[in-house]
Amino acid sequence: MAVVDTRNKWPLGRAIKICFLDGLSDTHAMVEEAAREWERCVNLRFEFGHPEWNSDVRISFHPIHARHGIGSSWSGFGTDALTSSYACNMYLDVQYRALTRGTVLHEFGHLLAFDHEHQSPKSIIQWNKTAVAMELRHRTSRFLEDNYFHTFQGPDIECTAFDPNSIMMYGIPARWTLNWQTYHNPTVLSELDKSFAAQQYPFPPPSQPTPPPQQVALPRVWEVACYCGDTLSQPYNFRQRRVCRCQQSVKA
Repeated sequence: MAVVDTRNKWPLGRAIKICFLDGLSDTHAMVEEAAREWERCVNLRFEFGHPEWNSDVRISFHPIHARHGIGSSWSGFGTDALTSSYACNMYLDVQYRALTRGTVLHEFGHLLAFDHEHQSPKSIIQWNKTAVAMELRHRTSRFLEDNYFHTFQGPDIECTAFDPNSIMMYGIPARWTLNWQTYHNPTVLSELDKSFAAQQYPFPPPSQPTPPPQQVALPRVWEVACYCGDTLSQPYNFRQRRVCRCQQSVKA
């Protein structure tokens, strides 16, 4: 990765409250465990188990929320999730195929305001748009443009060098490209995913411990001399008047 739209980033340190609207407890546990991988990289917290009325993100597995047809998971984009008019703002498909960790990581990447890597300004993919449209003819041209071909541009877009291993990539078969280049569908966060996420949501620097006060070495003995030549020695922390040979009172 990475491509991020800085307009949709969450405030640093934000606790994102998450609710499961439906689904099985085992599926919930898998989603939460996968999301924690992002959480370890960013200065944000995912709080699972909130009720619907007190949540920022509402996850559903019910196909009624499949916007783009069966088999398509989706997520609200960054803080846009807060203004979603839908009952849920993240849909994870479990009807078409078993939900995978890679899908969860991809959708939570969108929740963190990360865009598709294949739509990066630095992308080197040479699309065969005709081949893609023929094979995905059940998709609308708008869907293909928004999710495959459109290149993100603008002052609010930040990106790294193109990362074909990013979790935000789609799997792209060779027949979809003019140069017959295959891009596999990643299933884990790449190292660039992790480092760029940490850069966009940095943790505060560790506090430096206060050094102990410097110990000043003090003399073990004070010596006081009288004009008569007598010298009185005693510990430095012992304060009293002493009398020398000539009976002069001196203070050590």
